[in-house]
Amino acid sequence: MHRFVLILVFSCWPIATFAVGIGDEFAVGFGGVHWGVSLSELRHQFPGGHQFFSTMRAGRSYFIDIEDPLFGIAREGTFLTCGLDENDRVSVLDIEFPYAQRERLLEAIRSRFGPFIGPTQEGAVLKYKWPTDNGIALVVRATKEQKDGLLALSIANLRRTGAAPRPK
Repeated sequence: MHRFVLILVFSCWPIATFAVGIGDEFAVGFGGVHWGVSLSELRHQFPGGHQFFSTMRAGRSYFIDIEDPLFGIAREGTFLTCGLDENDRVSVLDIEFPYAQRERLLEAIRSRFGPFIGPTQEGAVLKYKWPTDNGIALVVRATKEQKDGLLALSIANLRRTGAAPRPK
């Protein structure tokens, strides 16, 4: 009987540990920025942001001053970059963090969503990826050296049609 209980507990452990999925956590976006919102709506909602050309798919982003904490990690002095798709709608969010929070951020995400894939290295950047969940992809990008000091959590809505669908 004890063996059956132990088997049952350990077989349910991963389900209980990672009960909230990436797709649930970021189903509508982050910081009041919703998936699929147009550039004009974004400008209206967050005046004072900066539009610029970028390497995003459609080549444009909107940079806004949103310092909302995430996973209990303060983000003072950082920004949110909204990547726009070919229809000028938000499809990617890059949430900046202070580089000193790198290990804390990785641990917070790992404990919430499970182990990451990688890291892989592209030049001076390390990428930590998590499996896509319900159309939402999650990648942490960090410079390899602290002296370069860049850290961002990139969230992408791969469906590009507003909010990701809710799990059934």
